[in-house]
Amino acid sequence: MRVGIALLLLLTGMSIYGATFLEHREALNKVYSSWWFTGTLALTGINLIVCSLNRLPHLWKNVTHLHDKVDYSDLNTLKNTSLIAADGSEETFKKLEKYLRKKGFRTSFASRNSGLLLSADKGRFGHLGSVITHVSLVLILIAGLITWFIYAVYLHGRFIRGWAGRRSAWFAVFGFVAVLFTYIGVNILLPGLHRYR
Repeated sequence: MRVGIALLLLLTGMSIYGATFLEHREALNKVYSSWWFTGTLALTGINLIVCSLNRLPHLWKNVTHLHDKVDYSDLNTLKNTSLIAADGSEETFKKLEKYLRKKGFRTSFASRNSGLLLSADKGRFGHLGSVITHVSLVLILIAGLITWFIYAVYLHGRFIRGWAGRRSAWFAVFGFVAVLFTYIGVNILLPGLHRYR
């Protein structure tokens, strides 16, 4: 995470420098088209992928398994915890479990040597929010890279190879569609925290 924050701060600094201290065309040539800016963007994308893949097994375990091996000292450290004293009958716990399931909780009922334990949680898929956000950011970076590549091929074909007419026009249209997808399609298909507004 520290590397990701450092890369984002570095990208922010480079972007501020290019946007504030340089003219538009000069900023495009010296900053945004430079190998070190593109390399930093690529490293940011790789960092997001590695961090997401690294955290995914632990997060998936939190989503699929209910923690029922807890001590009372562990329960006191949680924010939303209720400790209910009951008469100890299994029937009371079954009623409570049924009530919690109606309210949308995932429950686990276990018999312990010191009594009965009913564990419940809600909102377990919220753990995957950071992974979904990281995947959205990576897809935005990939869409930007594809758009950059399309226009690089277009400019190379037009100015170096002498493309003109239909071939050049179709590449320009294809590049424009890629730009539209990057800015509009990502918002429609991948709603998340990091949307273009």
